[in-house]
Amino acid sequence: MDLARIQSVLAQRGFDAWLFYDHHHRDPIAYRLLGLSEEMPVSRRWFYVVPAQGTPKKLVHRVEPEHLDSLPGTKETYSAWRELNMLVRAGSAEVIGRIQTELVII
Repeated sequence: MDLARIQSVLAQRGFDAWLFYDHHHRDPIAYRLLGLSEEMPVSRRWFYVVPAQGTPKKLVHRVEPEHLDSLPGTKETYSAWRELNMLVRAGSAEVIGRIQTELVII
């Protein structure tokens, strides 16, 4: 993954962050852009936020905590829906502005 390039493109286009998210390999774009193996078994949701400036953040399930270890950034883990919701809301409050993401319909 080319973090500097992603952050540069975000800044050029006026976005504050890019939210990558997956569950059961439903987002092939995220795997390609982040350089993640599409062979990796994924049974739990993961999130990766790349800000236009600063350090990326990872949010992964405690059952599969290693999923984003190849990527730079800080990591938080969750195990229950309430905990996931709390962490996503806390992270969303930190990124106020325009967030880039992609929509994959299967």
